[in-house]
Amino acid sequence: MAIQTEIEQHYKEMARFTEAILQQYRPALLAVEAQLFDEVAKMLTALKYDADGNLLPDQDLQKIIAEIDLLYLKVSNNPAFKESTTQFLTNFDTIRQNQIALHQAVNKAELTANLTANLTKQQTFLIQATEYGLRQGGLKLYFVEQAKQVLIQSATFGYSIQESEKLLRKRIKTTYNNDSYFLRYATQVARDSISEYQGQINQMYAKEFDFKYIRYIGSLVKDSRPLCKHLIHTYGTKPIPVTELNKTLKKYGGSKSLSKGMKPNTSIENFCIVRGGYNCMHEAIPTRE
Repeated sequence: MAIQTEIEQHYKEMARFTEAILQQYRPALLAVEAQLFDEVAKMLTALKYDADGNLLPDQDLQKIIAEIDLLYLKVSNNPAFKESTTQFLTNFDTIRQNQIALHQAVNKAELTANLTANLTKQQTFLIQATEYGLRQGGLKLYFVEQAKQVLIQSATFGYSIQESEKLLRKRIKTTYNNDSYFLRYATQVARDSISEYQGQINQMYAKEFDFKYIRYIGSLVKDSRPLCKHLIHTYGTKPIPVTELNKTLKKYGGSKSLSKGMKPNTSIENFCIVRGGYNCMHEAIPTRE
């Protein structure tokens, strides 16, 4: 099979695989979001209200905040959520095997002892970082803090329980046509972890075998960043010499307008990992030719 055909097939298969495992994980995210919402809604009913059903301003806000923090710890350690997150992270083994198979097919590159050790070390680190982002970082930043703001705002302005719950639902609950901030964040963390691990493996192969070319695979969308547009329009399916890519990265990284969307300090040494920048859907695959 021709190199470009092999790469394009790999890219499509990994895209399908990524969407499939994200959809499998989504119910777990929705379940923990629902549990948190119900618990916080119960807190609303336990607060002090006046005769007209409006929240009184003399609430013990410190106590409320402390209770939400405890709730966050409880939910983030929910056994079902932990199990679903662990199950999602086992897919990193599949990602690793797919990238190894790609480089065996395209580059005739076999695993070395050094490469195996580095892959294992990086996979362990990335799994731990992803687990934190999914089970703790996202819950705390995009649910718990939002819930605190709703309760404090409701108490400060004397909202009714109906108004408070409506505001809470708007801030932190996924609806039929609108994902919550938490769900969007968690999904993006999960998606980024997959593409970052692919990139980490590709970068390790590039370094281990000193590959001289990069194949930039993927399509463009309306808001694609300047670097991605340049690489796709200039090279298409052709391999990009590392020397030329290095010059391009320095040029684009040094320009305020051209560097739009790029991550700081993007270089030839990390391009397979960071690619075009934040949330980039392309894959940079190092090749011999």
